[in-house]
Amino acid sequence: HGTEATYDAILASLAALSTDYIDLYLIHAPTNLGETDEEIRDLRQQSWQVMEQLHAAGALRSIGVSNFEPRHIEQLLRG
Repeated sequence: HGTEATYDAILASLAALSTDYIDLYLIHAPTNLGETDEEIRDLRQQSWQVMEQLHAAGALRSIGVSNFEPRHIEQLLRG
């Protein structure tokens, strides 16, 4: 997760699918490669921000999360 990894993953998905948009893109789980709680939260937030930007640009029609607890969602919404 994180800004660059998320952006690259989405662009790779778009290319692999030969399409200009993806109907639904999810962060599958709140865990990532961060080493501390703060780093994990930061990487999660960075990933979400990239997804929001690409949603606004039309590359992602819908975005969401799965396997998140309410506290994880609240953290994303607080930015």
